[in-house]
Amino acid sequence: MKSKAMMLFGIFAILFLSSLGGVISEESNSIYIKIYEDGSALWNLETKFELKTQTDIDFFNGYMAALEEDKEFIIQQKKDSLQEIINDVAYSSGREMTVENISLNYQSIDSINKKFGLVNIKFVWKGFGLKDKDMIKIGDAFSKGSIIEEGEVLLIECPKGIL
Repeated sequence: MKSKAMMLFGIFAILFLSSLGGVISEESNSIYIKIYEDGSALWNLETKFELKTQTDIDFFNGYMAALEEDKEFIIQQKKDSLQEIINDVAYSSGREMTVENISLNYQSIDSINKKFGLVNIKFVWKGFGLKDKDMIKIGDAFSKGSIIEEGEVLLIECPKGIL
């Protein structure tokens, strides 16, 4: 199924930013995964929008205000959605997995000659990797398939001494 093939790397866009699609055109998605020695992983799913016009800026400011108004509800929805995905991966891998410490952040950033809107969601995926001696195996967490779209960034950081 296509949605399962995109589940891990498309998670942010599907769960989080579908309401912005087509409104702000310049968008970049980054996925940062920091793996800890116990096999858990901190995920940071980040989307950055270039805010080219005052209309873009006003829209993004309105979007941030809406997120702030319903932040706790949105976080709970994201946690439930993420846990459902993680349960599917846990079932296929035969390992116990949970999602914890989910947070939602958003801000406008001014650079030298551009303005950006930044939205990120962070969470800890307990049981993401399987520790085996001096290795942490993460391949089975991606067994359902994954797609990284052109221009997207995936960065995985492993603990020192662990391959």
